[in-house]
Amino acid sequence: MIMTNQQETYAGEVAAVLFRNEGNGYTVLKLRTQEGADVTVVGALPFAAPGEQIEVTGVWASHRRHGAQFKAETVNRRLPATEAAILTYLSSGVVKGIGGTTAGAIVSAFGAKSLDILEREPEKLATVKGISMKKALAMGEAFAHQSVIRRLMEFLNGHGFPPQMALRLYQSYGNEALAKLRANPYLLIESGYDASFAQVDRVASALSIEATADIRVEAGLLCQLHYNANQGHVFLPRAALTETAAQLLEVEADAVSLALQRMNDQNRIVGEGENCYLPLLFAAECDVAGLLTTLAQTPPSPVGPWEAELQRIESDLDLALEGKQRQAVRACVENALFVLTGGPGTGKTTTIRVIVELFNALGLEVALAAPTGRAAKRMSELTGQEAATIHRLLEIGFDDALGGLHSNYHGENPLKADVLILDETSMIDIQLMQTALGALKPDARLILVGDADQLPSVGPGNVLRDILRSGVFASIQLTEIFRQAAESRIVVASHRVNAGEVPDIRNEGDLYMLKRADEQTVIETLVSLCRDRLPTKMGLAPEQIQVITPTRRGLCGTVNLNAMLQQAINPPDEGKPDCRFGNTVYRLGDRVMQIRNNYDLEWVDGRNETAGRGVFNGDTGFITALEPARQTLTVTFADREVEYPFDLLYELELAYAITVHKAQGSEFPAVLFVSMPAPAMLLNRKVLYTAMTRARSLLVVVGRPNIVAAMVQKKQGGKRFTSLRARIAEMMPPEDV
Repeated sequence: MIMTNQQETYAGEVAAVLFRNEGNGYTVLKLRTQEGADVTVVGALPFAAPGEQIEVTGVWASHRRHGAQFKAETVNRRLPATEAAILTYLSSGVVKGIGGTTAGAIVSAFGAKSLDILEREPEKLATVKGISMKKALAMGEAFAHQSVIRRLMEFLNGHGFPPQMALRLYQSYGNEALAKLRANPYLLIESGYDASFAQVDRVASALSIEATADIRVEAGLLCQLHYNANQGHVFLPRAALTETAAQLLEVEADAVSLALQRMNDQNRIVGEGENCYLPLLFAAECDVAGLLTTLAQTPPSPVGPWEAELQRIESDLDLALEGKQRQAVRACVENALFVLTGGPGTGKTTTIRVIVELFNALGLEVALAAPTGRAAKRMSELTGQEAATIHRLLEIGFDDALGGLHSNYHGENPLKADVLILDETSMIDIQLMQTALGALKPDARLILVGDADQLPSVGPGNVLRDILRSGVFASIQLTEIFRQAAESRIVVASHRVNAGEVPDIRNEGDLYMLKRADEQTVIETLVSLCRDRLPTKMGLAPEQIQVITPTRRGLCGTVNLNAMLQQAINPPDEGKPDCRFGNTVYRLGDRVMQIRNNYDLEWVDGRNETAGRGVFNGDTGFITALEPARQTLTVTFADREVEYPFDLLYELELAYAITVHKAQGSEFPAVLFVSMPAPAMLLNRKVLYTAMTRARSLLVVVGRPNIVAAMVQKKQGGKRFTSLRARIAEMMPPEDV
């Protein structure tokens, strides 16, 4: 078989199904063509079964183990029409509850109409000997469910959407899902299916939906609000929303204004003054403001004498708190809500460790959490007490009906902890903060820890900054760099950057600058450092080294750097299976990162034999198994193993190189920071400061020194539209402000 990229078409009858993944519809089958040849076909063919007629268009590919396979890109399917084909089809077990004997009885009774009876009049099956009415209806329901899912998957696959969407659509709309999708494909935007407007717009055009149709203009407004929420904005000014939506839709602004008013009247968009919100974000911001102010005004539960315990803890830990650290401990005792901030080397970790020890000694239950797995692990190591991600601690999932987060802990079932300490609070967006606050019991204490000078959350809001700028909550900023930390040139340089001073990099200790003028030389230097120089000269394994760059694009962006570093660190090998998804090759042993929250992915923790659901944006692990025959790979995140079907690989990226935003909340033994031209919005002080503070023991800046200087001088990134600070000011009584 000569492999080409030229499309071909084959038609015939399914002779056998060799493999089927029920979760994503991926199928390997044997197609007997009309000419009598057998073709191995792979692709999204949910519930395919022998006897079915199909026509597939696609290209030939060579599988390492299984040889030539035809990859179906588009599929036309017809259920079997003859009695013999229907009997083969039903006897295959494709319909739950129907085996060979039952299939024979049904076909004997209804002949070529068997499938019509099964789908439209299943109660008639009860006239067949051995089939009760209950079983007949169950068979009909199973076939109807299968038919809807199959048609949904076919429709989605035909328009380039992942087939997994079909399951969520079915959960939301049941048997009406396909009809609703055809009537309004823009529901894929409104319902949070992560579909791009351009992709959905192409589907709408194919379905002859007018450019000025209400559903399209309304979808354009929602798309703009969702897009800007992903850029960190909680709301958009009305004028900006109208203008950008009109540009996206290429329609008159008047049509957009009318749609906006209509959606406001229907509560699909919340208008407050000149600000326009998605309802969930409006509710989240109002809730956070209300819950914070209520908590701040609630007298904390009494703890009894604590100064003597503090002295004992200091003695046991062989340390002496300095002035602001001691003030912070007192503030935690005296306030139900307290915020502790500070840069690297200022003693935040020591202070939190003492606070944890103190509250434990006083008999209070303390829970520790952070936004990411890496941050939680570091918190555990530094405090000596187990910490979890916020999602895992609060058992957070995604509610399809609400389109937002839900937690198993809430007002009616609050978290049992007397004290909740949240680290890396700058990473917590408005919805996650809403969920965390809503999980607290009425007399609980909340301690927020973070560095307000780092980048804000990836999600909407600027929560930590808004809380601090409100000026109404108990807070302390640690500023003194302790002697041991001051010996680190990384710490000193980070504080210089934060103060607006260009750091003095002398190529000694733990901080180095390797000047490189062009991108190709930067790439060669990074490859050499990761593969050869740092492992050989400093004993650092490649997995301890993290390349961080401001941008995804360009030769020095993550996409290209990951391809280069993968080739150097984990090259192709006969003993390492791999697979291609889009433009990315995934190989056994690769370092990868989850790039979006997936609340449905199942994981197994082999350490303590537990299981659960949920893998989250920023989780990093390694590919520890890859099975092309099953079309799955397994990623191990710390101790959790997660199996991914190949169709879900759009949720994974190689992680040899990551952006500064993706590095938030993590700390690495060695960081290589790329200092080369990038989009202006990514070259600012917060980005540089955040990147530098990710390095624990070694920071090497590779590139142009003038880029570092330019980033130091540019203080602000883009402004975020949030109103949390204003809401807090409105809610706090004047005497408390």
